[in-house]
Formats: sequence, structure tokens, C-alpha cells
Amino acid sequence: MEPRVWAAYLAAGESRRFGSPKLKALLRGIPLWRWSWGTLRELRHRHGLHLLAVVGEEANDLPLDADQVLFNRERHEGMASSLRLAVEAAARERARALLIVLADMPLITVATLERILRAWQPGRIVLARGSFGVSPPAFFDAAFFPDLKGLKGDRGARALARRHENALILVEVDDQELWDVDTPQDLERAALILGEGGGAGSLGRDGGPFR
Repeated sequence: MEPRVWAAYLAAGESRRFGSPKLKALLRGIPLWRWSWGTLRELRHRHGLHLLAVVGEEANDLPLDADQVLFNRERHEGMASSLRLAVEAAARERARALLIVLADMPLITVATLERILRAWQPGRIVLARGSFGVSPPAFFDAAFFPDLKGLKGDRGARALARRHENALILVEVDDQELWDVDTPQDLERAALILGEGGGAGSLGRDGGPFR
């Protein structure tokens, strides 16, 4: 069987800045976690990706219909610990590439994730780029799995991207789609963006929350 492309949904954060479990906070009446999860489910439906979820204590009871769910016991180390778990699982199954999507980015669309998938080339790293710089989602060729396994702390994959600038492919994405929710104020801003119809205006037809 040809190696598959994997997608990892990272949901093991500790919500320190939010003050309560942020993934269960409501965004327009829908739990935050369902927004990017629904988008990934639609991507799996369209492209046959193997969908992996990495969860922590706060997300351990979420009804995730992933192909595989991993519990991150080292989540206090930061995002790198979740990346390592996802990469180790993908490497064991000889995945050809791994897409990383964060659970606290509710406004990302299937259309944008498909642009990232289409941009990929063997031996390259694809990153989203807003006006503020590079950001998840990120798409890594399997050649970078060993480096990803060595990441530490909360810097995620950005440090790796800086080390391999010549391998980068950047996909321009509207800043609003790259909005991540770390605080209650961030959640309020996400609701305003949705109300304005900006950035994530197509969520209703190409992904977004499932009910």
C-alpha cells in the first residue's frame, strides 16, 4: 500500500492564558474544538487522509472520530511534545507527509488546507504565511520527521522551519483565518470576524463545525 498523507489535530494545550478549558468554550454557540475539527473531517472525506488527534486532560473526553487518538502525558512541555507524538505515530506507519492543524484555530477553511496540500513537494515544508509571518497550519515531508522528533518546549515547528529555510514553501493566507484563541478576548474577536463574514466566511460550505 502506498504511504498515506496524515493530518494531526493538536488539542493537548493547557489553556493557561484562557483561565478555563478553552476548547469547550462556545464560539457562536458551538464548542471551539468543533470548528477546526469539522474542517479536518471534511478534508479527510475529500482526500482520504489518516486523521490523528493528540489530546490532553482537557480534551480527553471530546467525541473525536479520529482514525487514531493519542494522549499527551507530557503536555506541560509545550507544543513540541504533541508534535513529537504525532510524528512518531506517522513515522511508524511510514506516512509520506504530515499536516499539522491546531485545535484553537477555528477560522481555518478546507479551501486553505487544500491549497497547502497542493503546494507540497517531496522534501519540502509548507507553511501558511500571514502579514505577521509564518504560522500553522504546516505540512512536513517525511524527510523532516527525525528533526521534528527532536523539538523541545513550546516553540513548535517554527524553529525547524528557520533551520531549513531553503526547503520552505509559503502559502499566503488571510490573517483572519490564522487567528488563534489563547484568551477570552481572542474568542470574542473570532466571533466578531465570523459576524463580519471576513476570513472564514466560507466555513458553512467547506468545513467548519460539525454538529
